[in-house]
Amino acid sequence: MTSQIFQFEAQNMDISMNDVIGFFNEREAELKHQYEHKKKFVKEMRDTPEFRSWMEEIRHYDEDTKERLNKVAEQYEKERNFNLPFIQDVIDKLESEIAMVNHDESAITILDQVVTELRELEQTVPQQTKDLETTKAKLKEGHAILEPKLDDIVSKISTRFARLFNNVGSAGAVHLEKPKDYAEWKIEIMVKFRDNAPLKKLDSHTQSGGERAVSTVLYMIALQEFTSAPFRVVDEINQGMDSRNERIVHKAMVENACAENTSQYFLITPKLLTDLYYHEKMRVHCVMAGSWIPNPTEDPRMIHFGETSNYSF
Repeated sequence: MTSQIFQFEAQNMDISMNDVIGFFNEREAELKHQYEHKKKFVKEMRDTPEFRSWMEEIRHYDEDTKERLNKVAEQYEKERNFNLPFIQDVIDKLESEIAMVNHDESAITILDQVVTELRELEQTVPQQTKDLETTKAKLKEGHAILEPKLDDIVSKISTRFARLFNNVGSAGAVHLEKPKDYAEWKIEIMVKFRDNAPLKKLDSHTQSGGERAVSTVLYMIALQEFTSAPFRVVDEINQGMDSRNERIVHKAMVENACAENTSQYFLITPKLLTDLYYHEKMRVHCVMAGSWIPNPTEDPRMIHFGETSNYSF
């Protein structure tokens, strides 16, 4: 009886072992089949253009990009999420967010335009920068030539103006203001009519009308030898002047106008002081107008009615 039991158990054990071995053999065959299938799939994937393009892109990653990708991979590996389903899920989420952000087609169009403009600028800016540097060099060269000449001319005008101004005021000078923008460079006339006052810019707020008139005439006279003009017209320049300044300015203007190689002056005024300084080269014209003036068509002699040579003074 006992021997039969042992024999039965041995048979059962053989059957169980055979079943286990059969199971493992089947499992081995199944896994081998899966392995071959995956191996074939990987090989086919590596032969696709997408895979080759992807690998080519990876090979061109810079060190900074590779380092960031390694950190992301280490993080996912640490969280046990470094697998295809999870990575694909992350990609899907990112693509969904991008699609939501770029839902506005006009924004994409604008972005494309900006990119195009940037590319055009990348092509034109280098040449423009080169042209700018060339222009700056020319301006610097021209500035080095022009500024000393201007300073010299203004200095001479200022000296001449100061010498003329000593007769009517305390002091006068001419300055050249030089802001950064050449278009804003300007001449400033500085005057003072009292010894204890500082030099101030000639304007309509500081000086009286007579003082401005005197300063303007003297500045014009100071310019005479530095400018070329066939004639100059002075209209009512003596209006608002006191008699002293009018005499001084009139004499300075007459002497300057009657000097050799100077411009002709026309002084237009409704009145003049008596006993002014006159030069032999001067000529006075009295303009006659009004209904009472004789008609020269009726009396031809009246054509010369206003000539001062017909009268004795």
